[in-house]
Parts: sequence; structure tokens; C-alpha cells
Amino acid sequence: ATPGVQASALVSDPPLSGSAPYWAFSVEGVDPPPAEVVQDAVVFSAGPGYFETIGIPLLEGRLPAASDRADAPAVAVVSRGLAHRYWPDRSPLGARITFGDPADTASTWMTIVGVVGDVRQESLAEAPYPQVYLPFAQLPVRSIVIAARGPQDPLALLPAIKAAVAELDRGLPLSQVATMEQMVTATLARPRVNAVLLGGFALVALALAAVG
Repeated sequence: ATPGVQASALVSDPPLSGSAPYWAFSVEGVDPPPAEVVQDAVVFSAGPGYFETIGIPLLEGRLPAASDRADAPAVAVVSRGLAHRYWPDRSPLGARITFGDPADTASTWMTIVGVVGDVRQESLAEAPYPQVYLPFAQLPVRSIVIAARGPQDPLALLPAIKAAVAELDRGLPLSQVATMEQMVTATLARPRVNAVLLGGFALVALALAAVG
């Protein structure tokens, strides 16, 4: 509702943050893999509107909605990479997965309701890992990221975001503010430093060889 904010949402870990947890999961009706084989995915808690705010495309099914409350049936949205890996010949919509023991009747089974595009979570150099998104109301977390999109300078939205958070609770800290452009630049910084160092060593080696 704030002027200048085109879209906003909540998520546990934004792209390129490299901090999302990896959880092992099981697929209903499919035998678990051998003990030495890891079957896991990067797991996110996402609120309504997150995919539209960040620009992650919906490929099949639907996205998490406000109706996916804590008391509603458990649902999940998976990435294209995960869908192709475990359901290569059919749609994963309607299939169920669990992060608990599949033999335990108390484990929660989540129905896959959507498939979205892959996202690079660790860095631009690493291929996207299989990803699972759960509705925020069904997977609340201790800390949350506010994602917001605007038509011009993203940092111009910061005062309005701070005001909205303060209106909820003035004791809530707001930290690690960054634009997606800055996060992309940060992931490129280390390779650039390495390239400069290697270039420097190569010049030194060339100079020593010339002197020798």
C-alpha cells in the first residue's frame, strides 16, 4: 500500500544469500535411496507474492497463497530442477513429500501444488540446487527477509520499509539491507580478487623469468 512499492513479500532466504538449509526428504510411494545417496533440497519459507516480487516464473500449477494457513493442508512448491530429477516423465503436481520419517504416522506430508524456475542460491558460478518452497504460515522462521520491488532506485523504498516495520514493533531490528544488484556484485567480488591475484603472480613470475 506504500506509494512506490510495486510488490513486496517475505522469505526466509533471498537468492544468492547462500544461507538456506538443506533438508533430506522422501517421496510418497517411492523407496528411499541407499544410505550413501543424499536426497535433499534447499528449503525456503515464502509468503504470498514472493515469486512475483523477485521475478521467479511459475511454470506449472500455482504459487503459495494467503489461504495456505497453518491449519490448511500442507503444500509445497518445487523448482524445475527438482521436478525433472524426481519426476522426469510426468508432472509432480499432486505428489507428496515429507521431511520426516515416512514410516512415522506423525510426519507431515506436503502436496506439491506448483513448479517454479530454478534460482542460484549460493553464487552465480554454482548451478541451482533442487529447491522446495513452503508457505510462511506453515513454516514460520525466527528471522525473515522483506523483499520489495520499485520502479526506480530500490534503496529509495528503505524509509517506507523501516516505517512499516516500526509501526508493527519498534523493537524489531532491520539489518543487512541490500539491493539484488549489490548481492550479485558481492558474489562476483571473490572471483575478481582471485583473478587479480593470479594475474599479479603471473606478472611477478614473468619478471623473475626475464631477470633470471
